[in-house]
Amino acid sequence: MGDMVAINVESIDLMIKMFKKDNLDKDLFRSLMRTKGIKEFINHEKSMGRFRLISPLKDEIKRVIEDKEYEDVYDFYILKNNLEQLEIDIKNILKNSNSIIEEAKEKVYEIVPKDIQIRTSIYLYWGGIDGAFTLNRKEIFINYRKYFGDREEFIKVLSHEMYHARKLTLMNRIKYCFRMISRDNRLLYDIIGRIIEEGMALVVQHGPNLAKDDLTGMLTKGNILFVKEEFQHLNSILNNIRRRNGNSITKRHLNIYVIGYCIVSLIYKERGIEILNYWTVDLNLRRIIREYVELNNRNKTSSNLDKNIIRWILKERSI
Repeated sequence: MGDMVAINVESIDLMIKMFKKDNLDKDLFRSLMRTKGIKEFINHEKSMGRFRLISPLKDEIKRVIEDKEYEDVYDFYILKNNLEQLEIDIKNILKNSNSIIEEAKEKVYEIVPKDIQIRTSIYLYWGGIDGAFTLNRKEIFINYRKYFGDREEFIKVLSHEMYHARKLTLMNRIKYCFRMISRDNRLLYDIIGRIIEEGMALVVQHGPNLAKDDLTGMLTKGNILFVKEEFQHLNSILNNIRRRNGNSITKRHLNIYVIGYCIVSLIYKERGIEILNYWTVDLNLRRIIREYVELNNRNKTSSNLDKNIIRWILKERSI
């Protein structure tokens, strides 16, 4: 089923040491900036257009160390105020990393076929608004700010990222590359593909019935109530793509997590995991959308997708 390494806690460990001091230790700061966790956190924030500069990052850390009342944008002050809890957490993670990883894998393999391998390295970091991210299906980065003191939620988010890290066959990767030759396919996979991928990972993480709000705030019982509005935004985006009105395409405020969760959880509850393998194994988004639309038609409920969008996605004149 794949190989895992121990969970890398180097960046958190260095932060604990740094915030125990009364002044900024420049050697510890330089060591922190060289850790994989912090390097990729910075790269991730830059790619999302959110990162300030390394110099202000240093200034923020320095101010948090020296000013007990200061609350910084990265939430380092929360780390500083919970050093004892974090030291306990880090010791437990290092001691029990194998069992933590195995529990997360068990959740993944409730959805993913057991012959699909998951090979990944796992790094903890601190800061930002995201709960975690995965790079190239090989490396998982978890924002421990969101999960310290909560083993259950930590395992759940790890299972989410492990879904993203599943290993695809060479043949399916080649098929995927051929699909990306078409402009429409590239844009569809960038939007619909991401929606389905995140929906799948969220069902792995939370199950098909959301019992507890996601700690990142992106999937909550409250924002599920507004899923129709999210679909309307999606329809608008896809219509702009279909009409090749590229200047009007904006995805920034689209909640792909709510849309994806509603699509995938419906299919899972009605048809089970076999149909979901069309995405998990084959990355076939059209088969997933077809199933979602047909289930809504059968249940006499709305898919919330415009009919012309459905026909365009499925490349058919009628459903």
